Parts: sequence; C-alpha cells; structure tokens
Amino acid sequence: MRILLLFLISLVAFAQPVPRPSDPHAKPSDYQVHTRLQDLTLAADFLGHSFSGPSGMFATEDYLVIDVALYPDRNTTLAVAHSHFTLRLNGKKVPLMTQPAQFVAASLKYEDWTLRPTLTATAGVGDAGVILGRPESRERFPGDPRPQQRRLPNPPSAPTPEDRSGIDRAPPPNPAEICVEQSLPEAEITGPLRGYIYFPFRGNLKSIRKAELLYSRGGVTTVLALR
Repeated sequence: MRILLLFLISLVAFAQPVPRPSDPHAKPSDYQVHTRLQDLTLAADFLGHSFSGPSGMFATEDYLVIDVALYPDRNTTLAVAHSHFTLRLNGKKVPLMTQPAQFVAASLKYEDWTLRPTLTATAGVGDAGVILGRPESRERFPGDPRPQQRRLPNPPSAPTPEDRSGIDRAPPPNPAEICVEQSLPEAEITGPLRGYIYFPFRGNLKSIRKAELLYSRGGVTTVLALR
C-alpha cells in the first residue's frame, strides 16, 4: 500500500504544469526590485550578460539582459511595448534603448554580426596566400554568396562514431532561438507577464556602478534602481 501511495504521489507531481518561460514569479517581491504604479506592479532582475532557458544558462557579450515582469491590476488591460523601457547606466543623460531579440540572436549565431577588432595577417607568394585571424564567414540568408568567398578548406576530422544505443538524442539547445522565445512579448495583457528585454553593451560589468531601468508610459517615468 505504501508503494502504491508513493507511486500515485509521483504521478500527481509529474502531472503538475511546468511554468512557461513567460510566466512571472508568484509575487513581485520575488524579483530583485519592484515598485507599485497606478495600475500595475513592475518588477525586474538585472542579469548582466546572461540569460536562461529551460535547458540552462547562456551568455551574450554584446547585450545586457533585464528580466521584466508586469502585474496589471484586476480588470485592467495593459499595453506592453519595448519602447516603454530604457536603461540608464552610471547616471548618463542619454539612456540605452531596447534592441530587438532578433539582433541578440544574430549576434549569437553570427560571429561577424557586429564589427569587432580582429588581427589579420597575410602571407604567401604571388596570388597564393593564407589569411590568419579573419572570422569565418557564415551564410546570413539563403543564397548568400559571401561564405564562398575566401573560404578555407575544412580541416580533416575523425569520423563520428555510430550511435548504437537506439535512443534518440535531444538536439543541443540553441541560444539564438531561446533568447527570442524568452523575450518580453509586445501585446495587450490582462494578467501577469514576464520576459527579457535587451540593451546594447559590450563593456565589463564592473564598469557599471549604477544601473536604472526607466519605464515610461502616459507621460510618467518610473525609475527602478537595479544596482
């Protein structure tokens, strides 16, 4: 009887719905900071250069990530837009604007999405040469001819061992897809909503002495001190 009871309890626990990435914490106080507005409660966590998904943590060196949650009052319809948010660092007059999650995904997927300093050296005789230090070109869109230009031959590699387990392996997590799936939706809501917003920043986190999330709507700006 005891074994049967434990089995039934395990079934009930397994049947509990798994929170979706867009589900906020149960209470605004579960976040790093939160504040009460006229028709909602706003909460946020400062995540630095990292974000998470169901499969783990990921890093993005080109952007800062803020986990935002909105809790509208009962019987309130709230319009959510990324343009309502800006980020002020170290008290600067001009705050950072949010960037589309697709930009973050592109920076994770393509190494040369943004201009980065690279050391390029060439050596050779005549028209034959070798280029060192140049990032590998990747296809940016179907039919992109750029990857075929100056492509180096693939180095030899050992053959992939055959999988004889008969078990289908789950594909590895894709950070580019996860950062888009986890981003804050822009929509009209009547209940709590959570998601990531992204701001361009490639500096060291230690250089950020003060970070403030600004939420502007209806001519009123609310400031959340993140650090």
